[in-house]
Amino acid sequence: MCGINGIYNYNKNSTSNFHLIHKMNNLIAHRGPDDSGIFQDNNCTLGHRRLSIIDLSKEGHQPFHSDDSRFVIVYNGEIYNYLELRNELEIKGIKFKTKTDTEVLLKAFIEWGIESLHKLNGMFAFAIYDNQSNDLYLIRDRFGVKPIYYFEKDDKFFFSSELLPLLKTYEKSFTPNDQIIYDYIVYNRTNHTNETFFKNIYKLPHGHYLIINKNGKSISKWYDLKKNIKSTINDDTELLNCLTSSINLRLRSDVPIGTSLSGGIDSSSIVSIMVKELNQKNVNTFSSVYKTNHKANEKKEIDSLQSSDLKMEFIYPDGEEFFKNIDKFVSIMNEPVPSTSVYASYSVYEKAKNYVTVMLDGQGADESLAGYGYFRGYYYKDLLKKLDFYKLFKELFFELFALKSLEGIKSLIFFIIPPKLKEILVRKVSYLGKKLLTINSSQGITNSLWNAKSLEDAKIAHFEYKLEHLLTWGDKTSMANSIEVRYPFLDYRFVERAIGIPGEKLFNKGFNKVILRNAMKGLVPNKILNKRIKIGFETPEDEWFRTPIFQTFILKLLNSKSFSERGYIDSKVAQRMYQKHLEKSINISGEIWKWIHLELWFREFID
Repeated sequence: MCGINGIYNYNKNSTSNFHLIHKMNNLIAHRGPDDSGIFQDNNCTLGHRRLSIIDLSKEGHQPFHSDDSRFVIVYNGEIYNYLELRNELEIKGIKFKTKTDTEVLLKAFIEWGIESLHKLNGMFAFAIYDNQSNDLYLIRDRFGVKPIYYFEKDDKFFFSSELLPLLKTYEKSFTPNDQIIYDYIVYNRTNHTNETFFKNIYKLPHGHYLIINKNGKSISKWYDLKKNIKSTINDDTELLNCLTSSINLRLRSDVPIGTSLSGGIDSSSIVSIMVKELNQKNVNTFSSVYKTNHKANEKKEIDSLQSSDLKMEFIYPDGEEFFKNIDKFVSIMNEPVPSTSVYASYSVYEKAKNYVTVMLDGQGADESLAGYGYFRGYYYKDLLKKLDFYKLFKELFFELFALKSLEGIKSLIFFIIPPKLKEILVRKVSYLGKKLLTINSSQGITNSLWNAKSLEDAKIAHFEYKLEHLLTWGDKTSMANSIEVRYPFLDYRFVERAIGIPGEKLFNKGFNKVILRNAMKGLVPNKILNKRIKIGFETPEDEWFRTPIFQTFILKLLNSKSFSERGYIDSKVAQRMYQKHLEKSINISGEIWKWIHLELWFREFID
């Protein structure tokens, strides 16, 4: 796990970029505190910061060169099946000088070209430069775990693992991207297109590769989830075997490994499999909990997992601590995020770095196994289309009287109404400023997420347009603490078979992820298995924003000249809404945080 930077000169006679790459490397030193390196020729300069995970020796230094020095690679990520790939290459007569997955990755690319990507089981963002043809390849993993940002300026192409090196390369301000700000404010969406909050800075889409040479650049898609769906997982035993295989592969490491642990079934399944199926001992777990009885506090569920094989650490984020760190957090994220839960993740990694270098996390399960509450609406829609009224009314009964929820029913209504009416309903944001009133949503949101034809299509759309924001936040918060995070539920072998699991195996009597719950019987405590209501990874932000320290801060921000004159938020309406929040007549903590983060982002990165 590392950080990569690069500059490609369209003009061979361009001046040296060594000092710029050196500066860019320093700006992402947190991503790779163990080593750094630079490669340069007339066309291309590459930089690398290394966080040593596999083969801790100096042989893992990057940029890494092929045996004949024609190819050079800078690489961020992990190829979990590198040992199997190495063996396959050795059978073909290819020799290896190191024990790194970097050498395996480069030699696989030299041997098979772009087709080699389909053999990789891992998370990756890497650049390979061919100094014979002067072609530069940028390649990103299937689901978007590892990022690549880029922009072009003055006959040069710049790329990096993070935004900050691009923002600081030229000491000139970038302008805000109003479309992305609109999607953030109205739909809580970020990272759903190839655009960023900064105009003219883009990210390479997941599952794509970019080739750049003196003639310009071209972007192609190398992985399409919809075209790679395999035969579905049939039963809970098969699911357990698939997930166990994925976790086992992600335990390959030459440094200590731990895991995030919430009170939900996803992370609990990972921990339980590690201990009970893979016989891992002294597993470090890290959990964010709270000292109040807020619904976000799942310590009772976490405590039910207590075992002599687990070394549990608890982190207690609170409003006062968050307030002290808010400027640092804004700087780390580089772009606004619509939830303070991201700060809780940051706090977990900040604690974990004192114990481990690698962590496992349950991200991705909600997408492939339809874990979000509104997925019930897609399932009900499928039942309605099939005229299966018995199952539909049975599930509606349990939703109302067991779950005591209307989320699935509201979602069903929303998913079956005409697209234009959907747009009208969602656009009813009373506090929008003049700059945003004439903007429409990005098409990936309205066309793919809202108007999916089936539950399966909805899950695919989540991988295409929704999951990546969670992965991006995970990358930023973990790498800020020099932690590598691995996602067993995002093993492509698992995803390609879990996507097709029918709704009947996922929903029953108000429970979701039924096939996973059945697979975990005897492994995960019943206190967790029998919990119907999903609690997202949240913070008690509604309580935090009513404390005196935040009241003073928020009121000052809402009354500031800069906030009112930007034109994105109607400050008068925002002030009235905040007053109602203080009176506890409404809970708009999510909206309040979006106002705060957007304004602080402007002050930090735009002003």
